[in-house]
Amino acid sequence: MNIFKWGLGGLLVAFLLLSAWRWRDAAWLAPLIGRSAPPPKAIVFDNGTVRAQPASEAASAEVIALPVPGGMRKCVKRGEVIYTDRPCPHGMKEADIDSSRFNPVPGR
Repeated sequence: MNIFKWGLGGLLVAFLLLSAWRWRDAAWLAPLIGRSAPPPKAIVFDNGTVRAQPASEAASAEVIALPVPGGMRKCVKRGEVIYTDRPCPHGMKEADIDSSRFNPVPGR
């Protein structure tokens, strides 16, 4: 019975210490323990200076022109055709793919 009381008392002390640590900076607790409340954090406003400037047309055209990552690509060079999921090798040009002509098989 004595061990039970000591164990329960130890758990209670541990709970009180953890609670005190958790709420040590709370504004409602500061006057109760004799401290002044911590000063409020400064608010930094985003005034939109970066977003206020329109994006350049060249940058937006590049984003639109980029193919979807992992998508299928057809690379052509003098009648030689390569299908890949990566950018076309040097010297090859990307061509449109007729989706009715291929049947992709999922990888293993």
